[in-house]
Amino acid sequence: MSNNKTLTNAIRFREPFAENYTLISETKVKSAYFDMQTTTRTRWVFRVLKVEENGDAEIELFTIEHLLVKTNNENLNDIISLNQVFSRMYSEIRVIIDVFGKITRIVNLQQIKDKWEDTKKQLLKIQQQEPALQALITINDEIFCSNEKIKLAIENNEFFKHYFGKIYGKTLPIDRKMIVQKNVLQTADAEWIYNFDYSPQFGAEHLNDIAVTSKALADTDKNEWKKQAYGHLPDVETKNLRPNLTEEAIYRSHFKTGRLHFAKTTITEMALPNFIEASMVYTIESDSYKENSSAIIENSQNKIFRVLD
Repeated sequence: MSNNKTLTNAIRFREPFAENYTLISETKVKSAYFDMQTTTRTRWVFRVLKVEENGDAEIELFTIEHLLVKTNNENLNDIISLNQVFSRMYSEIRVIIDVFGKITRIVNLQQIKDKWEDTKKQLLKIQQQEPALQALITINDEIFCSNEKIKLAIENNEFFKHYFGKIYGKTLPIDRKMIVQKNVLQTADAEWIYNFDYSPQFGAEHLNDIAVTSKALADTDKNEWKKQAYGHLPDVETKNLRPNLTEEAIYRSHFKTGRLHFAKTTITEMALPNFIEASMVYTIESDSYKENSSAIIENSQNKIFRVLD
C-alpha cells in the first residue's frame, strides 16, 4: 500500500486540536470461587500540537484524575493507590507518533525519568516497613533504564489503547485481520479474528463524522488452549468446556481532524456460567461529544444518496 493512499484514506490526526476525555472502565470477573466487580474513571486533557505532511503528529497528554469509583473487593483500594504512585511518571506525556500511531520519539523523556528518580527516593524511605515494595522498585528501575521499555509502557497506556483502538492508521475500508491477544482472564493467548465496517461509506474526501465498528471472535476450541486458560482452576474439567470469547467495539470520530468523539469496547468471556465468566467494558468520551452526540451520530449514518463533488 502506498504511503499516499495511507495518508489520504487512513484514520489519523490531520489537524491540531484540544479535547478533554473521560474513560469509564467496568470489569466483572468470576473465576472459580473468586468474584470481582470494579469500576474506575480516568480523566485526561489531550492536545494534538502539530501534524506533519508525512502524517507524523506531536501530541500531549495530561492525566488529571484516576479514581476507583466502586468495587466489591476493598483490597483493591490499596492496589489502585499503589498503581497511582507508579503511574505518576506518565501523568504528563509528550510524544511524536507516526501515521500508524507508533511512538517515534518521547519529547519529555528526561522529565519522565526524573519523576521516577524522585518517586524511587520516596519509596526507598518506606521500603523497610513494606518489604514487598522492593520487587516493584526493581521492576520499574529496569523499565526506566530503557527508552524502549518506556515507549512500550506509554503505548500501552489506557488512553492510547482505547483512543487508537485497532483502527488508528488503518485505511478505509479496514481489512479483516487476525490479532493474537490474551483472553479476558489474562491466562492464555488466543487468535482473534476481527471484521470491520464503517459508515457513511463515502470517499475519503467527503467524510466528516464517521462510525467504525469491529467484531471479533477468538479461537478457543483446542483442548490445549482450554487447559492453559482454565487448567489452574479447581473443580473444572477443561475438555468439557465450550469457551466463547468475543469483542465488539464502536468508534465515532471526525475524519478530517482525527478527533475521537466516543468509543466503546465490550470484551466478554464465557466458559462456564456463573463459575468462569468475565467481561470488560471501556467507554471513552470527549466533553464536546456529550453536548453534540445526537448530531454526530446522525452525521455518521449512511444516507440513501451519494455525496457528489
